[in-house]
Amino acid sequence: MSPKQRAHGSELHGYPIPRMPITFDLRQGPVAGKPRARICVGCVATDLVRLRVAVIVGMGGESPVRAAKVATSTIPIVFAVGGDPVDLGLLHNPGRPEANVTGVTFPQQR
Repeated sequence: MSPKQRAHGSELHGYPIPRMPITFDLRQGPVAGKPRARICVGCVATDLVRLRVAVIVGMGGESPVRAAKVATSTIPIVFAVGGDPVDLGLLHNPGRPEANVTGVTFPQQR
């Protein structure tokens, strides 16, 4: 199922979105087992801002979130990271996220 099909299927799951199509634009860095390619996360973030996306989701570490924070202060940024977002420098207070950044964290056991 393509991302567009999943998005339009959201109506089937109780999320009616009349006349408002949803598009997911996946940007990803090198994948394990594939030839390594250099990717400029700052360039990707800047490009997403230029496209005027509704939200930026940063996953896979703090780098994409940091790049998005530099690129925009108005587009919402949602992160999913392992570790403490305060220690990673993504937030100052997780109880009261500031500006346009919020997300979830998956604490790592030591």
